[in-house]
Amino acid sequence: MTLFVDCSYTRLNASNVGITRVVRRLAHHLTAQPHRFGTTSLVCFGDSGFRTVDPESIDIKCCTSLPTVAPAGALIQLLRLISSSTIRSVVVNSLPQSVQHRLVRHFSSAAYSHAAHHLPRADIHPGDVVFIPDAAWNYKSWLCAADARSRGAHVITMIHDLIPLTRPVLVDGLFTEVFRVWLHQMLRCSSAIVCNSQTTRDELLTYCDEHDLQHPEVDFFHLGSDFQPTDRTTSPAGGLDGVVRTDRSLSDGDIYILVVGSVEKRKRHDLLLDAFERVWEAYPEVKLVVVGRAGGGADATIRRLKNHPARGTQLLWITDATDDELVGLYCKARSLVFCSSAEGYGLPLVEARQLGCRVIASDIPVFRELADVGVTFFPAHNVDALARAIQRAVGSESGQVAQREPWTWADSTNQLLSVFVRMLGDHADEHALTETSDKTREQ
Repeated sequence: MTLFVDCSYTRLNASNVGITRVVRRLAHHLTAQPHRFGTTSLVCFGDSGFRTVDPESIDIKCCTSLPTVAPAGALIQLLRLISSSTIRSVVVNSLPQSVQHRLVRHFSSAAYSHAAHHLPRADIHPGDVVFIPDAAWNYKSWLCAADARSRGAHVITMIHDLIPLTRPVLVDGLFTEVFRVWLHQMLRCSSAIVCNSQTTRDELLTYCDEHDLQHPEVDFFHLGSDFQPTDRTTSPAGGLDGVVRTDRSLSDGDIYILVVGSVEKRKRHDLLLDAFERVWEAYPEVKLVVVGRAGGGADATIRRLKNHPARGTQLLWITDATDDELVGLYCKARSLVFCSSAEGYGLPLVEARQLGCRVIASDIPVFRELADVGVTFFPAHNVDALARAIQRAVGSESGQVAQREPWTWADSTNQLLSVFVRMLGDHADEHALTETSDKTREQ
């Protein structure tokens, strides 16, 4: 028996936050040693089914340097260019959204397939398990899933959040439609669904009930929060020298507030910047350190960050960070601030707390699910409350409070495997859903 893990998106993206971080950590622990499902093989999307991927191509042990990735190819580069805000606003957005959706769906799948055309086809057999934890809405993943089901394999799809459907105002309208089609297709051809939190699971079940959608069994697990070990021992007492690169303009004596996550609309970096205008009036020496790439739907905030008069002095923006850098930043920050208006999980919150870093978080359900005594909540969207919470953190002697109970990626992986066993236990002898597969292939 083999556990196949889809990494189609991650293998072509060098980012080390969000979904790519989750995929790399799970892939590392699933491939490190045999488990109850036998061995693990990494796969990616192909035009005639999943293709086998070399684990080295997604750099599953990245920590001291930024991830190296497989060559994306000309079609992927063109897809990224077309999806950029400038091109979209000038050309693509002039088309009806239904046309945009068809173009994106077909071209993106062609691009991902072309990037994998040289790889061998995955040898999937009855009883095998295919796990899809990646950002699989970027390609017609349901075609590969249906092919795997037709071969007698079980398909387990991971849902990271339902924000495009439950909070569509926070994302691009085209993404809402792309995500909706992907989710509905995967509900049809998956043997089971696993979510990254109880909050996400509950939202999925509510969504299916409201839209009269049939679904397989749904369960959840929690993500890990430890970092890959290196030769350098990092502790709260350690320094930033040699951890955060010299071009970051940050040293041991600096007092700073940290935010980790891509810059997108739902992360509310705009609210944080508004709050800091007030914080800087009382504490001009405090720095705001933003770690994360520019995302979608926050063009005005991205321009504000790039052109901010405090950029390079009071405001530092690190678009990519290694594990070592993140550890150093968490350990010396006065607080991590997490002011999202919606999340499926909240990995930086758990990572910060495992390293003993104080957290200031917006009061949303999933943060309540993950929080411990080291997390302070403020009413979402309330800039005054956020500014006051930051000022209290800055006024403290340090950002370190009691560390939370450790929950490692090894723990997370074991919990995930146990969920697989429980969900598939009643379907171990289930034959492939040929009718569903045939219908899905027609899409």
